[in-house]
Amino acid sequence: MRRARPALLPVAIEASALCTPRPSGVARYTRELAEALLALAAGGQTPYEFHFAYRLSRWRGRGRCLTEAPRLWYQEPLPPLGPRPLLVHGTDLRVPTWRGVARVATLHDVFALLSDKWSPPAFRARKVAAYLALPARCARIVAVSEATRQDFLERVACPPERVVVVHEGVSPAFAPPPAAKRQVVLVRHGLADGRPYLLFVGGIDRRKNLLGLLRALLAEPALADVRLVVVGSEGHGAAELLGDPVWRALGPRLINLGYVPDSMLPALYAGAAAFCMPSFAEGFGLPLLEAMACGTPVMAADRGALPEIAGGHARLADPESPTAIATAIVDALAATPAEREAARAHAAEFTWERTARALLSVYAEALALPRWGD
Repeated sequence: MRRARPALLPVAIEASALCTPRPSGVARYTRELAEALLALAAGGQTPYEFHFAYRLSRWRGRGRCLTEAPRLWYQEPLPPLGPRPLLVHGTDLRVPTWRGVARVATLHDVFALLSDKWSPPAFRARKVAAYLALPARCARIVAVSEATRQDFLERVACPPERVVVVHEGVSPAFAPPPAAKRQVVLVRHGLADGRPYLLFVGGIDRRKNLLGLLRALLAEPALADVRLVVVGSEGHGAAELLGDPVWRALGPRLINLGYVPDSMLPALYAGAAAFCMPSFAEGFGLPLLEAMACGTPVMAADRGALPEIAGGHARLADPESPTAIATAIVDALAATPAEREAARAHAAEFTWERTARALLSVYAEALALPRWGD
């Protein structure tokens, strides 16, 4: 007689970040994690049944929800509709406060705690309040890097064992694309003339230190003929940055593409002579790994999570020093084929399946604990 399979335990993933026409890094994290969890569930490799929760305020963006999994629409403080989950995972700071449900939250960064210069006052106040509320609300807090975990524990009263590190992953889509496909993207953006370019991917805001990168390019004669391609939406301080004389001084060497769909990023990474990430603070730094996965050498700041995630495969520099940034870029441009291949192998270790499997262990720990915040 065949033994009946144990009933699956319902888990909700808060996926409201997906309901937007221009997905953020949190949306990327949410979608990649969701697909990895669903793949494990389809293979019978998890005791959980996944539902994806969306705030009713995102109803207009429902067309961008995950279509291959049950949807659970909710509005605080009402309980969720449909099957009641045993655990809910907030893929950012927002975690539904459903009573009797274990809670897990992902902590992507703590830059609002690190400085008052990198976000508007009202936004920063909301973020700080959310950080401070996490220990009382969640059974487990998932930091995406050890650097983020340490920054959080140094500034928020929380038992250290409640904060665990689970790195993000790199999608298989980030790999050197076929030459024809890369050429189509480069032609579309005016980059197919064979002249070298550096690539920056991230928000156009103060924290990303674009001005420091521009000053490095202007000060280093060896980079006089190199262009800078900027990919990203405008953020805090963008108007000030775009109006700065340093921004204008680069002239036609500066190509600002604005927001670019994820599907075009592998070609832009692969076409770049080097990738630059001179940020003052990063909670993880996924573009760094994406560039490595595409075979592109990397220059990165020596702060935040970037040294941890680079794992010795990037040229690091003090983000406060344009001279140091320039030197690191020149060094990155000289990366050997063997160094590029070693960086690709390093990036390949960061998979979303590994992330998902680690989170299954976190869910098990959280379900075994009291329901924090009830």
